[in-house]
Amino acid sequence: MNAQTQQHPSVAAEPFDPIRYWLERHDELAGDIRAVGNKGLEIADNVRNYDALRDALRGLLGEMPIHSETTVLDVGCGTAELAKPFIDAGCIYSGVDCSQTAIDQACEANPGMAFRCTDITLADALAGTYDIVLIAKVLCHVMDDGKWADTIDRAAAALAEGGTLLLIDEIDDETRSHGEHVIHRDMATYEKVLSRTGLAIAGTRQTSGGTIFSITRDKTAKQKAAPEKDSVVTPLKSAVRFSHANPATDPDAVHSVVAGYPNMSLGTGWNLYKFIRKHQARSILELGFNWGVSTCYLASALARDGGKGHIVSIDLSSRVEFDPGIEGFLKELGLDHLSTVFYEHTSYNWRLRDFLRRDPRPSFDLIFLDGGHLWEPDALAFLLSEKMLKPGGHIIFDDLNWTLASSEFESAKASFQALPKDERNTPHVREIFELLVKPHPNIAETWENSAWGFARKKTEAEMALGERALIQMQQDARRIRNHARELNPKTIRR
Repeated sequence: MNAQTQQHPSVAAEPFDPIRYWLERHDELAGDIRAVGNKGLEIADNVRNYDALRDALRGLLGEMPIHSETTVLDVGCGTAELAKPFIDAGCIYSGVDCSQTAIDQACEANPGMAFRCTDITLADALAGTYDIVLIAKVLCHVMDDGKWADTIDRAAAALAEGGTLLLIDEIDDETRSHGEHVIHRDMATYEKVLSRTGLAIAGTRQTSGGTIFSITRDKTAKQKAAPEKDSVVTPLKSAVRFSHANPATDPDAVHSVVAGYPNMSLGTGWNLYKFIRKHQARSILELGFNWGVSTCYLASALARDGGKGHIVSIDLSSRVEFDPGIEGFLKELGLDHLSTVFYEHTSYNWRLRDFLRRDPRPSFDLIFLDGGHLWEPDALAFLLSEKMLKPGGHIIFDDLNWTLASSEFESAKASFQALPKDERNTPHVREIFELLVKPHPNIAETWENSAWGFARKKTEAEMALGERALIQMQQDARRIRNHARELNPKTIRR
């Protein structure tokens, strides 16, 4: 890592040259992860810490709208130990660092990526515009407060519209120096500098390698409840006129119409869109749509592949009051021909019963469950909808860790206090995922990514394999019984 700094007041007055320090450190420890890690830890501990950071970054990137044009600048990249999650995600990654030795190693380990040797505190060090700026364990080495703040300012200026600053740093309850080249500043100091650039901490992830702070200009969070009827929601209107002949075919186009409406962010929309296209889902069942934002992202993936497929979306009858709502959005985006909408008086489960009664054969490639988030009705919804899922198909469970107690909307209801404490505080969707989905005999595998749980149904071949194994086991049992009879021919009766 690097830092061009003046001496911090709390550090001894002996002259300290940060650039020389990092050049010498990288030369001395070339090829050793401690060159960029913690010199006081063993190599194995440093490796574990960087593994934890890479895993956490993969999780964060899974929640962001990553695509082939996403640009990343790693500030003080060192030997680019954190490059892999971004490269694996398909980003255009680049890094800057003051050590040519480190840059040479980074280039060798990451061919095709762009690296530049420069002092990160210089005015032009962060030139350009990037979707993601990563500053990992660097600012704690910038001892001069003015240069530290200026580096944050330049990082903010380098962010594209809607971009994210990923900061990995040690933040103490008060500012403290730890030797001549390390200082841990307090949260209030960070927040003051961030706020003047229009940035705010949107989320954190704790790892053994340090805390990752996600910093953006967008402070809005996903809301599970619909806006009050009297509230005004102003979407970002698109300048493009969509139609069946020219539909919205990617999440950015959808966002141009639905921005400002709740229940699915652009980044989550991109994740859903990519999942559908990766697994070539054509027939989709959506349980719970609220304003219909998620439906639009689903439909855009079908439109991108020539409009092959259809979505069946089910929610409560009260959703018909929303204006524009699901049908209005779909029509404005030229996607209304790709979706059939059901408004139910009680829940989606009675409609699922109707589907099974009409045709019990599996018909859906993907089921997206983002409805009540309660044991009732979603436990039954899983058991019913699984019967309609094609072999090899997927179910996505949204909000694995959502609870009634965490929802301002739900906890404000008079009925909330009457519920048992464990029912209020237990994540119902996770209970369904753990107790019903994972042990289900037709589910081949499950996994999680942030707030989502995924389940894949067994393919026909996997199911046939299970049937053959049962037949073989029964044949083995009969053979062993016959052998036992041969060894014990006597019959004993009471």
